[in-house]
Amino acid sequence: MKLKLVLVIVLISTVAFGNFFQRSDEYLRRQNELKSTLEFSLTFEEAKEIIVKHYPELKSDEEVREFIIERDIQRAIVDGVEMYYCDMEHNLFTRDPELVNRVPEWSAGNVLLVRYLLEEYGPRQTPFATFKPAHSPYFNPKNYLVEYKVHTERSLLPDEGSLRIWFPLPLQTAAQENISLLEVTPKEAVVGIPRTSGDIAYVLFEFDLSNLVEDLDISVKFTFTHYQQQFDIDPDQVGEYEARFTRTTRSQKEASTSMKDLSSLPEALLEMRPILTYRQKNYTTT
Repeated sequence: MKLKLVLVIVLISTVAFGNFFQRSDEYLRRQNELKSTLEFSLTFEEAKEIIVKHYPELKSDEEVREFIIERDIQRAIVDGVEMYYCDMEHNLFTRDPELVNRVPEWSAGNVLLVRYLLEEYGPRQTPFATFKPAHSPYFNPKNYLVEYKVHTERSLLPDEGSLRIWFPLPLQTAAQENISLLEVTPKEAVVGIPRTSGDIAYVLFEFDLSNLVEDLDISVKFTFTHYQQQFDIDPDQVGEYEARFTRTTRSQKEASTSMKDLSSLPEALLEMRPILTYRQKNYTTT
């Protein structure tokens, strides 16, 4: 009885796997047919027009067909009709250096693309400097490892209340990438998710001082890549400064005089005066 049951199970499994592979083969066949329909979409007349444009010495259909066979141009039977590869013209150039020389504008476009793709792997260097590539203002990447550490004795903090501390992180920009947060201590004090995109990048900690018994120790470790930036500006392309913007910008003199308002700030915030001064002078105000 057990032997019969085992044989039945084996038979059912064999049939099931057979149907699975049959369906898989059918699926692959249909996918290949669809791919052929999409990729081989040029008729003979369309292929002939492309070929004759670059090889005008071919006068008849017979000469064009001989050319197709001789160059082994990609073609396939789709729904009973011989069709030609949709990007056949590109293949003609890649196979015929003489054609590339006759049509320099085609090769020029491709040379620029290849240079752009390869510049990342071979920046121009001299013994004293690294120069930026021709097609990007970002070059000379440097990798950084940063570790913040804060230690404060428990006796210097209030007995109770909420203490919130944020640490700046590198912001994801065109000139800064590969940001990786390696270590955050203590993890349980982190509020939400550390941010490295948007308007500001940071990790926020919050502590309930009534539960804090030992000294306060915080550490944040991260890595990132920063690129040197050099922008090429054509002075002839710089427009006139519009007078309407003078209403929303101030000179450095005006920004500096407005710093007198900081005298009423608490002592803790006065320590941030250099930062506030910098922002006041370098940001547009309204």
